[in-house]
Amino acid sequence: MRSIVFFVITFFSIVNAFADTEPNSTWQTATMLPQDSSVAGIQDDDDWYAINIVGNQPDKRILIDLTFTHADGNIDMLIYGDDYVISNPVGAIPGLWRGGSAGTTSDHEFIEHNVSSYGLRPLYIKVSGENLGNGYTLTWTELTGNDDGFEQNDSSTSVKAITENIVAFAVQADEDWYSVEVSPGYRRVLASLRFYNTELATTIDLNLELSDTSGTIIASSTNASGINESINEVVSSPGIYHLRVYGDDNGDGYALDWAGVNSAPQAIANTVTTTEDIPYNFTTSDFTFSDSEGDSVVSATLGNLSLGSGTLTHSSGAMLNSGDTLTAAQLDTLVYTPPANLTGSPLATFDFTVNDFDVGTVAARMDIDVTATTTTTQTTTGGSSSGSISLVGLFALMLIGVARRVYR
Repeated sequence: MRSIVFFVITFFSIVNAFADTEPNSTWQTATMLPQDSSVAGIQDDDDWYAINIVGNQPDKRILIDLTFTHADGNIDMLIYGDDYVISNPVGAIPGLWRGGSAGTTSDHEFIEHNVSSYGLRPLYIKVSGENLGNGYTLTWTELTGNDDGFEQNDSSTSVKAITENIVAFAVQADEDWYSVEVSPGYRRVLASLRFYNTELATTIDLNLELSDTSGTIIASSTNASGINESINEVVSSPGIYHLRVYGDDNGDGYALDWAGVNSAPQAIANTVTTTEDIPYNFTTSDFTFSDSEGDSVVSATLGNLSLGSGTLTHSSGAMLNSGDTLTAAQLDTLVYTPPANLTGSPLATFDFTVNDFDVGTVAARMDIDVTATTTTTQTTTGGSSSGSISLVGLFALMLIGVARRVYR
């Protein structure tokens, strides 16, 4: 199931994924992390990773992307060289601190670092934080010059496709256009753009925009803080859409990824009513819910049946069992039959979750009220008809009879 846990989700690279690589709590036991690979880690102590830079070309830079959920515990990232060793209160570590992302309060940390003058020695990435067991994904790449592998993608007519859930590293020297394909059933587009040039102590400004293939802008993100941009938007239908990255045109590096997701519907409690000894015929609309994408109900799962000695049947008499899932069409055949001569508010209850393209996880209760019959039946003796009459009407007839005796 794919659902929204937070505003922006953590993406995992499928190029080459690793499990949490403990023990790597010191630089001496650092885990080697190849370029363009991702590692899934858990931050309950310091985690160290070693990376090797290939070549010594001018203007080479590395881009490091760390994604996590800040609400589950802050995580920070630093990068060190091995030029010399210095001492600190916790012992010797690789010296010459290169750059870091500590201090931000977002769901992502990003480092862009120029390594052209540092030769072929390895660098070390330190991931640290509040030691709360928060999960994260770490990815890095190296670029040469102000170009990237997506150029030339400078307009809507020269878009480059990027794969869902894969981090794309690039350079914003001009407008960058990408195409994304939203699969059927997943109409919410989440896109995340990370950037931040810490080494130069400057704040850059990149922006992100989502549009359809005709050029109509659907959503945009223009965060002025110069750290991250994100889009969380429902599109009208599955298909191809465009993401545009634009900004200062200074050749700044960034990380971009996206996903098409579906927010599972959330059931809402409801009460239905029938009269004593009268079955209640459910319809799909009785299974009330909310859904951020406005999707229709596909099915509902029923559980915790408390039927007050009554029965729930569907599809021409099939008995319902706790945990059964009924399609929308079957919900229109669901019937509750109360026991004879019993009433209650509620007399019966059950829980239900509503499903669309994904399985709903928020349950609600359905109450079935059975009310008593409120009329009194009277049969006339002077004729062949019978009917019901209220107490007020009976009292009025008695007064008429008294009046007739008085005026005889």
